[in-house]
Amino acid sequence: VGDFVYVEKAGEIIPAIVGVNTARRALDSRPFVFPTECPACRTAVVQRVGEIAVRCPNGACPAQLRRRLQHFASDACVNIPGLGPVLLDALVEKGALKSIPDLYRLRRETLLALPGIGAKTADQLLASIERSKHAELWRFIYGLGVPQVGAVTAKELARHFGGLEALMESSVEELTASVGPTAAAVVAGYFKEPGNRATMIELMTLGVEPSAPVVVAGGLFSGKIFVLTGTLPHLSRAQATEKILAAGGKVAGSVSRKTHYVLAGEGSGVKLDAARSLGVAVIDEAGLLRMLEKK
Repeated sequence: VGDFVYVEKAGEIIPAIVGVNTARRALDSRPFVFPTECPACRTAVVQRVGEIAVRCPNGACPAQLRRRLQHFASDACVNIPGLGPVLLDALVEKGALKSIPDLYRLRRETLLALPGIGAKTADQLLASIERSKHAELWRFIYGLGVPQVGAVTAKELARHFGGLEALMESSVEELTASVGPTAAAVVAGYFKEPGNRATMIELMTLGVEPSAPVVVAGGLFSGKIFVLTGTLPHLSRAQATEKILAAGGKVAGSVSRKTHYVLAGEGSGVKLDAARSLGVAVIDEAGLLRMLEKK
């Protein structure tokens, strides 16, 4: 507590602590004592090799389940309007939701038994849940909460594999061609885990069939690889990515000799340096929009 730490950007601008400046540590500082059990389900925590974090390994932990369901149902993922944290908490507490697949087993009478839920609300919610079965594939992949898979990576996986079954059965080599070796190993491990495979099969059995991404053939950016870095003045990273993908381009997470353009905004760091050292073209938001106007 009170230490000075070194922080760098990681993934999609997620701050990662990479070291501690022990020279600035106060003489009276005390070490932080990590918990030995999960405060929600009392399961003994585990610590993965090479990681500082301690984690609850209980897949049925109610706190994890609530957060997993909130993320999956959010508008950033499969988008189920009306299924907010309060209602999800009530359904978990009631025992009606024990996993993501249980969302697609919800019955009208279960919803009507909850306080404040009338017939119209229940019907609208069930209709939203039914529609979410056909959400865009990338939104579904992102909603699963696969480690190291944010929205950008989920879009790349969706575009590369085109369906849930193909993704689930993909090899590390196939995944590496899409998202690089580090994420590939994690994604492959996720889908090899028996519980996760069972969940996927269960979802498909319940009629979940996400819509396949539209492949833009011969688009303006067809065959071009972009890397995004920094903060753009008007577009979010997600919006810029959408525009590039819609024009047939590809968005990668790191700069290499295969990169065609680095889209740089304020606060660009090592990716911009890498682009300059490799002679990769660097453009700003205005430059990207001018290129898109040529369509």
